[in-house]
Amino acid sequence: MKIRQGFVSNSSSSSFCILGKSFDIQELYKQFNIDEDKYEYSSDAEEELESIIGKLGFCMETDYDNDIFYIGIDA
Repeated sequence: MKIRQGFVSNSSSSSFCILGKSFDIQELYKQFNIDEDKYEYSSDAEEELESIIGKLGFCMETDYDNDIFYIGIDA
């Protein structure tokens, strides 16, 4: 997963476009029917989520603290 630690003000340098809204990770697990409890590590659940989102043609980014996740298009 690519992690951005801030936003790029020069739009020609940006390779990520946010669509919609930000999500709490628990919202995303519920939306995509991922049972976090079946994984030994939470990062494994995040990898499954990222895989599902990727199959839909989108990518997933997170803020610095991994509190908020963003769904978008990797341009």
